[in-house]
Amino acid sequence: MSFKIRNIIVLIILLVSGVFNSCIMDEFRMNDISVNEDLEIGIITPLFSGNLEFRDFIHDWKKPVPDLPGPKVVLDYTDSTDVTIPVEMIFDESVVIDSFPFLIQGSYEFVSVELTFRVENSSPYPLNLKLNFYEKKEWGNFGPDIQPAPFAAADFSQFPVQPEITINKVELTQDQLIWFKEGKCVLLRAWYHNNGYLLGDTISAQFPIKVSIILIGKVKAKQDA
Repeated sequence: MSFKIRNIIVLIILLVSGVFNSCIMDEFRMNDISVNEDLEIGIITPLFSGNLEFRDFIHDWKKPVPDLPGPKVVLDYTDSTDVTIPVEMIFDESVVIDSFPFLIQGSYEFVSVELTFRVENSSPYPLNLKLNFYEKKEWGNFGPDIQPAPFAAADFSQFPVQPEITINKVELTQDQLIWFKEGKCVLLRAWYHNNGYLLGDTISAQFPIKVSIILIGKVKAKQDA
């Protein structure tokens, strides 16, 4: 998979320097100057972006395809051998990325975070995404789900098919924000919603799907414990 993962290191430095003679120091009363610890600063930074495909969201990529009972469909590849999978795998939750590093450093902390998800979907099914921040890779020890509304499918009733662009925003709750600040990694899962689009014997594995997640937040100086 051709992921373009941007691991976030947020480092905010406040630097005050200068040379003052005694008259200037007296005039500006340097001893009375202090930093307002309640001052909040807004930031915008990319968290994740990827030019992906239909196949990237239907299977835990580190695991072999299970031999499950029920209807099967062939994923049609143009660049490799076709793969037969159970139809139900398309609509089951799948791990897209089991972890990528996420580290916040510096003397400032986030007081609010909004995540903006933008998906350009060229597939016939709506796409669901779910994020979890966590500190250690222990199943069941993940932070609360961060799940935007579904991302609309392309309209396959017309030709040529045009991708559908959907932008959804999620404002983190205080509980989610705690895990966001304390976590060191991110888990990304996905699944398609069955909207009744009829599958034939094959379906393209390579419908383009572009995903980006932008972080919009406010930070302020950390309070000493």
